[in-house]
Amino acid sequence: MDEWVAIVPAAGRGRRMGTDEPKLLLPLVDRPVLAWSLAVLDAHPRVVQVVVVVPPGAAETFRAALDRGPRLEKVKLLDRGGEERQASVAAGLDYVGSVPQLVLVHDGARPLVTPPLLERVARRAASESAAIPLVPVTDTLKEVEAGSVRGTPDRRRFRLAQTPQGFWTDLLRFAYERARADGVLASDDAALVERLGHRVATVEGDEENLKLTTPLDLVIAEAIIRRRADRLARSAG
Repeated sequence: MDEWVAIVPAAGRGRRMGTDEPKLLLPLVDRPVLAWSLAVLDAHPRVVQVVVVVPPGAAETFRAALDRGPRLEKVKLLDRGGEERQASVAAGLDYVGSVPQLVLVHDGARPLVTPPLLERVARRAASESAAIPLVPVTDTLKEVEAGSVRGTPDRRRFRLAQTPQGFWTDLLRFAYERARADGVLASDDAALVERLGHRVATVEGDEENLKLTTPLDLVIAEAIIRRRADRLARSAG
C-alpha cells in the first residue's frame, strides 16, 4: 500500500509515572515524550496523516506542548479520547473514515520507534491484512495463582507485542464493531482481530522500542536517545 494513515491513542493518564501531568507530555531530552514518535511518523513519506487522539478538551494543551518540538505537518489532534485505549482508537477509526487503506496504530508511549520498524510492519500488513512486531521474552515466566507459583511456561513459545500494529482499515473497523457489540476490551488491536479468527502476521520488533510506564523507563529512553545521537554524530564526522 503506497499511503498509510497512523492513529496514535494519547488519552491515557499514565498513573504509574507518579505525576498528575499526562505522561506523554513529560519532557524527554528536548521535547515531550509524544513528540518523538510523532516526528518519525510525520516525516515518513508514505504516512499521509497522523491522527492523535487526546482527552476531551485537551487539544490546546497538547498543541502547545508539541509546538516545543519539531514542526509537524501531518498531525491532527482529535479530542475524542476515552478512558480506555480501545475507545481512543475507535474514535480515530471513525475520523479516518471507511476508505480502504492501511492504518498503523502506534502508542504514543513508545517514543523510540524507527522508520525501519514502521516499514516492516506496513509491508507485512499490506500483504497479510494484519501484522504486528514482536520481541523475544528474555526473563523466566511464572504462572501464579493466589500468591503461589503454579507453573513455569516455556518462554520460547511466547513473544512480547509492540506497536505500531498495521491493518487494513476495513478489517480493523469490523473487529472494533464486533468487540463493541460483544462488550469486549483488549489491551491491543491485534487481539480484537484475532477474535475474528483472522490470521495476524508477525515481524521482528525492536528491543529499543520501549513502552514508557514508570519513571525508570524515562531514564532508559533518554540514554537510548543520547546514544543514537552520538552514533549519528560519529557517522557524520
